[in-house]
Amino acid sequence: MYTSKKMIPKYMAYGLFISLLKINLVTSREMDLRPLHGNVFKADGVALQPDDAYHKIATMNKCSCKWMCFTSGRCASWSVSPEPSGNPHLWECRLSTLGPLNLTLSTDTQGTYYFFKDTVPAKYKARKDDLLYLEPDFKLDWTSAKAWCEKLPGHRLAIFKTRTQGNLLIHIQKALNVGRLTFDLQQVSNGKAWGDGTPYDGSDTDKHLEAQGVKVYDSTDPINDIYYLALSVDQNELYLWDGQKDYPYWFICQANPLGIDW
Repeated sequence: MYTSKKMIPKYMAYGLFISLLKINLVTSREMDLRPLHGNVFKADGVALQPDDAYHKIATMNKCSCKWMCFTSGRCASWSVSPEPSGNPHLWECRLSTLGPLNLTLSTDTQGTYYFFKDTVPAKYKARKDDLLYLEPDFKLDWTSAKAWCEKLPGHRLAIFKTRTQGNLLIHIQKALNVGRLTFDLQQVSNGKAWGDGTPYDGSDTDKHLEAQGVKVYDSTDPINDIYYLALSVDQNELYLWDGQKDYPYWFICQANPLGIDW
């Protein structure tokens, strides 16, 4: 269970964890999250495609669909959308045996999609910046890693824009004790920038990593257009290297359960 002191009173009181994700597009990064009962993520604005549901049924309320999934013994995710007939008193409940990583969700402004946290093959951890970090135990090339994170509604390949997050990046790299750990930092025409367009050069993170002795290596090869953090062989030094997108990296995703500016 998560250890963030700020989150323990809200989430541990229920004994289980839930995040509610309000998004406009399948890979949207905008979220309005609240704690609720259950070990489930909820995403507004998206829904299961009808062909991906093993069971579809009209119901008069959304809670009925939840309990159908909970008691089915095979349901991994579900969605609720307006009933196709147009009856304002009915919802269409769709159940799936698959989680979001194995689905292509459809945009549905009135739909809501739910999935169990256990359908994601990685560990979630709450960190001091009040974000959730997802730490897969496998490597992907950079483009695939970014797509993997964004396949989960409301998630993104990690971005570290503050001094606190710079500390977290160093801590996570050392705690995971992996080789090359990548995130959403790219080479752009005027330097480095995070995936949301925030400049890196001269930023709080840049200054903090430099103060912590992290050495930066930028090659002149245009194919090296993303970055990763690596430990030296003796684990005494950290390096921020530019690298190729098609190389396999360890990576981390972020989600925003408290709806903070991220």
